Formats: sequence, structure tokens, C-alpha cells
Amino acid sequence: MKVEICEHVLRASATSSPLKRMLVSGYYDGPKNGFAECETCGQTYSFRMLAWDSMEDVRIFGLAPITPSLDEIRTRLLQWPSSSAAFTLIPPLAAEQAAAIAPLEAMPISFVVAALDLGRGLLAKRPHDPVTPDDRDWFAWLGI
Repeated sequence: MKVEICEHVLRASATSSPLKRMLVSGYYDGPKNGFAECETCGQTYSFRMLAWDSMEDVRIFGLAPITPSLDEIRTRLLQWPSSSAAFTLIPPLAAEQAAAIAPLEAMPISFVVAALDLGRGLLAKRPHDPVTPDDRDWFAWLGI
């Protein structure tokens, strides 16, 4: 089953983002990688930071649509209780739990976004071309 980027992410602006709920597996002055869910349609994404600007304010993220929901990741893969929390930082995991989410974290990205805060607004967005290497100048590529 092919999963697509939802229309709500495509229509997001610098002052709005539908990616409100997150399970964050990497954090440094803000989320670096993890899972985010569209608050409107429920589509879940694996995300990972690809770059940041020299001030470490604007971050570039790769998004990969995935099929399990945040609740499924939380309860089935991590074996945690269900929660409606908007933001959960994933602590260091046992080997079994880390192995369960690793394939989702490694999904090929299909969309790239720039944001000061992934949950507040998307400054720029563009479909990812898997043919082009990932060591590009993401800021120039996104036009920011």
C-alpha cells in the first residue's frame, strides 16, 4: 500500500502546521527525529532532521509517510499505554523496542520541509527526489 503526503501538510504555511502530535526519538533544542501525526487526517510520518542553519534555528526535515498511527507505534511497538499527549520524548529504549521502530525511522523520505518548529509552521516544502544525493544544500534547494 502506497502512502502519500496528506493535503494538510501540503497546504501548511509558515504560521500553521498540522503536525501537532509527536513521538520524538531525537532531541537537541527541539525535535530532530521521530514520528509526527497530522491532526486533521491522522496520517503519520517518520521525520528526521537533514540540516539546520548556522544559528540552529531553521531546521530541514525529511518526511516519510508511514502506515502505523502514533497510537499503534506507542502501544504495539513500544508497548506503552495509550496517551493523548501532544509531545512525547522517547527515552533510551530496550533493544527489542528500538528494533521495532528502526524500520519506520529508516523509511525513505518523500517530502522535505523547513521549519523553526515542526509543530507550529512550515516555512518551505518540496517533494524529495530520491535520485539526488542527500548531501545537497537543502536551503538553496528549498529556495530559502
